[in-house]
Amino acid sequence: MHLSDPSTVPRPKSSGESSGDNVNAIRLLDTVLRYDYEGNLYDAACLYSLMGNKERAINYLRLALEHGYNRFTHIEKDDDMDNIRNEKEFKQLIETYRKNQNRDNEKNGKHSIQYVQRTTNIPFNHRNGVNEVKCTVNGLPLYFIFDTGASDITISSVEAAFMLKNGYLSDKDVIGSKAYRTASGDIIAGTVVNLKKITIGELELEDVHASVVKGQAAPLLLGQSALGRIGKIEIDNFQQTIKITYPMAK
Repeated sequence: MHLSDPSTVPRPKSSGESSGDNVNAIRLLDTVLRYDYEGNLYDAACLYSLMGNKERAINYLRLALEHGYNRFTHIEKDDDMDNIRNEKEFKQLIETYRKNQNRDNEKNGKHSIQYVQRTTNIPFNHRNGVNEVKCTVNGLPLYFIFDTGASDITISSVEAAFMLKNGYLSDKDVIGSKAYRTASGDIIAGTVVNLKKITIGELELEDVHASVVKGQAAPLLLGQSALGRIGKIEIDNFQQTIKITYPMAK
């Protein structure tokens, strides 16, 4: 059964805009994920696909496949996937994990890669009402605001210029532009760059897209383009740690 029933989850009128029904659906999904994370990852991908949030839909589909979801025949026929079906990342994911499944079947008859759950605790600083966590981006240490409500990683033009000047970014990493909505509701066009490697505690993410925000005072945000790929997140405000549960192949 899908949480993302097209009759109950209306599509936003435009990218970045969601109705009250969408907000309620996301809240319900977050609750369900806390009780059964692995069992609802594919449903999360369906929900965000229906709402037109392609990046988050693909992130959750990636997590579902990493956790062993392998119903490729169903994915091919599932109308919920239509909004992302023609995306390059979607096609690459299906091709890669289908090959993995076929290889495993030929080798030992199993249907998926076996995973075990691992946890890591990452300290954070609570400052001016936000939680800051230390990361390294292409080898450069930076402090990001840990923001589960932000859709993307954002860095200021100051950090981007420094990274370009000192070899942490290259011209090849600049991949285009994207319109995004600020907290005040304004729509701003920003440059999109590819971050080859982000390290958060023990976790490493490769090829993560980030938006460059104009203005020296723009905060560095660690949003869902990264957080959607790392697993279950629990914040302990008393210990000031972020507990992340993630899959690791045996």
